[in-house]
Amino acid sequence: MRMSSSRLWKFSSDVTYWELLLVIYKHKGNPEFGITDYIDQLKTRRQSLLTIRNFIRDRIADADFLIVPAVKKSRKALTLNDPLRRELEQYFFGSHLATSVPSQLLLHIPKTDLDGVSEPV
Repeated sequence: MRMSSSRLWKFSSDVTYWELLLVIYKHKGNPEFGITDYIDQLKTRRQSLLTIRNFIRDRIADADFLIVPAVKKSRKALTLNDPLRRELEQYFFGSHLATSVPSQLLLHIPKTDLDGVSEPV
């Protein structure tokens, strides 16, 4: 994947980081979710838990991820900063995009029912 921006480029080095970006975008700062929840949703975990947590910490320090109030004080709900969010949307949908794209268009993670049959979310 070719990235012209330094914002998206940080996530393109590993598919796990790219998926993390999409998971956080999908939840848009939902206060019910925290860092552990985002990591648990990753299907492409090619990095250790510590490496992923360090990557998240670095993205918070760079202000790519913003911390939003969560339901539990022990959780850190995250959202993308506006420039990163706009750039991600432009990457997928082009410059004609005027508003936020529904997250379900960017991230389609199958939901597995109790019988093990996957169905779209």
